[in-house]
Amino acid sequence: RDPNPQHDSLAPYLLKGIQDDGGLCFDFIREAIKRFDEDEAFPALFNEAMVRLSSQLSNLSLGDDYKPYIQALLTYTRFPILTTNLAEHPCFNMAQSAPGIEKHTILGPFFRISPLQPEAIKSYFPGARSLDRARIGNAQESLRMVLRTHQDDLFAITNAFIRASPVTRGRTLNWFSYIMNMNHKRRAMQVDPREVASDGFMLNVATIMDRLCEPFMDNDFSKVEKIDVRYFKRQPRIDIKDETKLNADQSTADAYYDKKEEGESNFISEAFFLTLAAHHYGSESLNSQLKFLDREIKYLEKHIKAMEAERSKLLNSPHQMRLFEETLKRHTNVLEKTIALKYAIEGALLDERMQSTSLRFMRYVAVWLLRLVTGSNYKPGTEMQMIKWVSPTKSNNKN
Repeated sequence: RDPNPQHDSLAPYLLKGIQDDGGLCFDFIREAIKRFDEDEAFPALFNEAMVRLSSQLSNLSLGDDYKPYIQALLTYTRFPILTTNLAEHPCFNMAQSAPGIEKHTILGPFFRISPLQPEAIKSYFPGARSLDRARIGNAQESLRMVLRTHQDDLFAITNAFIRASPVTRGRTLNWFSYIMNMNHKRRAMQVDPREVASDGFMLNVATIMDRLCEPFMDNDFSKVEKIDVRYFKRQPRIDIKDETKLNADQSTADAYYDKKEEGESNFISEAFFLTLAAHHYGSESLNSQLKFLDREIKYLEKHIKAMEAERSKLLNSPHQMRLFEETLKRHTNVLEKTIALKYAIEGALLDERMQSTSLRFMRYVAVWLLRLVTGSNYKPGTEMQMIKWVSPTKSNNKN
């Protein structure tokens, strides 16, 4: 018979879910997995199905029916062999541009789904200029609930890949590091959205990286010593070559990092430095963007007010008035979108759980840095023991 893409693929059956009579149940998947060693067509069939679903999801946004795709991948994560095979697929981490990562790698479209997508922002904050504080607050809370649920699913998916096997863990970390290394321009003074990954995608990445660090972020800071200070002298996944150095010029830094250390970095070190980069290019970039949006909104409001003051001068010129109205409408639409984007970013960043995990991580960073510069086993609460304060009087007497 002739090939039929709909019937020759598992993709449509995966979308129906395990509860649907026409979907794939766990028993079917288990039986298929038993035959993986006998016939390589079986693992290829499962890989092809998820690659197809990922490609389809790349064209959807939060307002579309995206959840069956998430559930399909969550089903895969129950079977380590499926996640391992996916991680070894060429599409898992093939070379892409920064915005291409979220559309053309296997996990990218899943992380791309976000309430910060333009279509979602418009639905949460229609007519943003005229919304009162109560309406804005309700929309932001709704946004956070949806985002929290989606990020829970993303974490379950990511955690399954991390735990499936050492090879899968490495390839997953490579995917995250590729995201960071391709998005350095997100911290530029002027950011072209066409050259970087989207805000929602990067926020999801930063949040999931934060949560991957939770197991070693204990209150006693007992795991801080496992963060390898020689990480960037081994084979670091993060590229810091074009980042500003605080205490060295580029040539000095290059000479220092060119002297490689033997050995491999542990998972805690990998997760720590990847998460630090995710904050830099993700959530911190969004915080910087909020400041820019405030300035942009003030500028647009002032400009529109000035334009409206000129309206009376064009009453006797229908042609000029028509052009004026079109220009005013364009500026007003830009203002509406800018205000809505500001509300959406604020809503996402003010999620309490996200903030809590993020602050815990940054506290860990602070403790690690203090241990690094003092050469001690510093932890919060031991300041008086670690720091000897000399009063000005005693200092003068010594002199």
